[in-house]
Amino acid sequence: MKPVILALLVAVVLGGCADSDESEILTVAVSKQVLSVEVPSKGEVVAAKSTKMSVPGGMRGSKTLAWLLPENSVVKKGDVIARFDGEDFILERDSTRLDLNAANLETDNKSLVIATEKADIKSDTKVVNREIEFSDQFNVDDLTVYSKNEIIDALDNREYLAAQLDFLNWKLDNFSHSSKSEMDLMMLKAAQYQTKLEQFETALTKLEVYAPHDGILIYESNWRGEKPRIGQTMWPGTNLARLPDLSELQATLHVLEGEAGNVEVGNDVKITLDAMPEQVFNGKVLKKAGISKPIKSGLPVKYFEITVSITDANGDVIKPGNKVSAVIIGQRSEPVLSVPLQAIFSDEQGSFVYAEVNGKLQKTPVSLGLKTFAQAEVVAGLEQGQKVALFKPMVM
Repeated sequence: MKPVILALLVAVVLGGCADSDESEILTVAVSKQVLSVEVPSKGEVVAAKSTKMSVPGGMRGSKTLAWLLPENSVVKKGDVIARFDGEDFILERDSTRLDLNAANLETDNKSLVIATEKADIKSDTKVVNREIEFSDQFNVDDLTVYSKNEIIDALDNREYLAAQLDFLNWKLDNFSHSSKSEMDLMMLKAAQYQTKLEQFETALTKLEVYAPHDGILIYESNWRGEKPRIGQTMWPGTNLARLPDLSELQATLHVLEGEAGNVEVGNDVKITLDAMPEQVFNGKVLKKAGISKPIKSGLPVKYFEITVSITDANGDVIKPGNKVSAVIIGQRSEPVLSVPLQAIFSDEQGSFVYAEVNGKLQKTPVSLGLKTFAQAEVVAGLEQGQKVALFKPMVM
């Protein structure tokens, strides 16, 4: 029989034996008991080691889940576990391909225009060169044969042709430089479309997630505690699922912020499956989170995450993802004087009880030690066997 139940039974018997006005007040005798703090918690089974799978990359932007293999499915290496919708990528790819074709066509047309312009300039240059050769061939060597006006016309014509040739050479150089810049810009634009097209093509090849090895499929929860679902939008690199190693199982538990102070690394843990509460597994606290946080979005209640090893896990019975309830055995004492928490009161001067002194109940200050959810250790103020009231007396 548990100490708390026994104490209440003793209280009823002792209360029935009391007399006068205090006969109606339940009392309990101070006794020595082993106190242990039991912290309740809930969580799920996880594997100590697992292979994580994330949303494939290959393209900026989010992806929409189109299909998911049911959780806890047994998978083989290479099996498809998730498929993302590729409709948007197909539309973007086709649009980019059209842009690339238009850019290539524009580049080709520009190349033809440039080639034609260069050919015209070179043709004009050849004509001027021939005129210069003709002019030099019939150059005025004997100044006495021609009139002064003819000589001047010939010289002016030679200078004009030379200037025209210089202009055509400059025009060709300048046009070659400017046309090269235009072509480089147009080719860069086409290259950008080509790169974008390749990205979409790569993204379309990464719309499926494959199992890297055999295992049981477990989906990852996000910061809101939600697991992936069809139609959900996810970003590349986001954790999607994991394939656990079943040889070493643990439990991730959540303990209320106000109760986590009684949990330390090394504490014993009793674990039961919610689906099979009759079977109890043993464990030990491996790690305690440094800060508390809500386990569901929108709820103000905060919990500490506790990692617990399952020392006697049966892989045929307990699996990753199983929901569990657990009791963490916190601080434990040697047999100490203790009273029920119901018998303890407090005021500005501290804690006190109504203890029986010379047959009467009197307000008695006490010093307390370890507290459980039902009992408190009495360090000073009471003696073993002394009776205390479970309720505040109406008349003192």
